[in-house]
Amino acid sequence: QRMKELLVDIGKEEKQLEVLRQILCEQYNFEPYGAFRRIDRTRKGYITNVDVIEFLIANDYRYNEFECSYYIRHYDRDGDGKLSYIEFLASILPLDNPELRAVTT
Repeated sequence: QRMKELLVDIGKEEKQLEVLRQILCEQYNFEPYGAFRRIDRTRKGYITNVDVIEFLIANDYRYNEFECSYYIRHYDRDGDGKLSYIEFLASILPLDNPELRAVTT
């Protein structure tokens, strides 16, 4: 029973994230590389949890360090503790809408 509930909850959360990704990418002025550069303010070429925290604070949105670290770990495919531009794209571009994904990039 608990496994079933877990899988259903994961599915619901993933669907909500996908809707948010699609809404973001449908914005006329949304440009992924510009968003990446806004977060990577020091132009290192990657994003860390500190970059995410600073971006959120600068935009009057509070998150705790654990949540920002979790975001980085979740999308960090090579395990280096930071997000490259490609890894960042994987986190923000829709998975279920290849046309929207292609138009956005």
